[in-house]
Amino acid sequence: MNFREIIGQDPVTAFFRGALKEHRLAHAYLFTGPEGVGKGTFARALARRLLCRNPGDDSCGQCDACRRFDAGNELRFVHVTPPTDKKGVQKTVIDVESVRELAGRLSSRIAEGETRVVLLDDPVGDDAANALLKLLEEPPPGNVFILVTQSPGALPSTIHSRCHKVRFRPIPDARIAARLVERSGVAAEDARFLARLAQGSMGKAVAYAEEGWKDLRDRLRGVAAGRAKDPENFDMGEALDALIKEGAESDEPDGAAGDPGAADWRKGLRKSRERARGCLAILSLFYRDLVMIRENGAEPADPATAAELGAILEKVSTERLLDRLETLLEADVYLKRNANVRLTIEWALTA
Repeated sequence: MNFREIIGQDPVTAFFRGALKEHRLAHAYLFTGPEGVGKGTFARALARRLLCRNPGDDSCGQCDACRRFDAGNELRFVHVTPPTDKKGVQKTVIDVESVRELAGRLSSRIAEGETRVVLLDDPVGDDAANALLKLLEEPPPGNVFILVTQSPGALPSTIHSRCHKVRFRPIPDARIAARLVERSGVAAEDARFLARLAQGSMGKAVAYAEEGWKDLRDRLRGVAAGRAKDPENFDMGEALDALIKEGAESDEPDGAAGDPGAADWRKGLRKSRERARGCLAILSLFYRDLVMIRENGAEPADPATAAELGAILEKVSTERLLDRLETLLEADVYLKRNANVRLTIEWALTA
């Protein structure tokens, strides 16, 4: 991964190219921004460039260090993520034990003039953040820390004060659509819809493109229309529950925790959550289109759905549409925080 492959983050790329050229890198960076805008990808590109033996504006991609990095064998690159417990379940945060293990690893000196890059992925637990602060206050020579987070407010202010903050912005729709057409072979019209759906996130757009989104959109159009036509009798919760279950490989555990059946169940829960968030994103876009058409005549992301729902909901106030949109967006936040999928969907439909 090179800087030139990063899209939509030109100011960040220019900043680091200048800093590298002038040899004025900080010892720690805090990368912030929404999900899927390239923070982690850029962090890896920066690490590769810092460790490259023959760097220019970018890493060369040919030296032994670049090849080791690409193969995951570069010892001067330390990637810290939430660990797994004894049952093989990944924890939700980087814990204090992980930071202590990191401190032990960093106690071994690197050769003079060498660089070691430490990448820490979001989120970091409270105790871990306090332990990490000690490393940032007295960083071992030659080490560069990169913290990647979607929720900078969850980190202590003391962590912020020890890092140079770099903000990653949502990627413009046009650039996401162009990349989908170029790299994923998505039709231009579909790419425009996916770009709007992803709300500035290249990662989300790629994921949607790979997950049968068109069939899901068409079926959700029917669900939304059914609810709009007969809100008293149409069971939207049951319809959504069926769609969400289709996205999971397993709904009930077949064995105790640690057994293959339980592992399949955990995977099913994760996929159910992802499917639910996809459903909420598409429904949110439906309502956002209707509001934007009414407010400023904007071109909808999905003209067919906007026309069908617009006719059915003609007498529904814009304020009510906005209420529904805000509820759907709030439900997605809850799901992102690991709230119960079924209860969250039920709340979103009755709030």
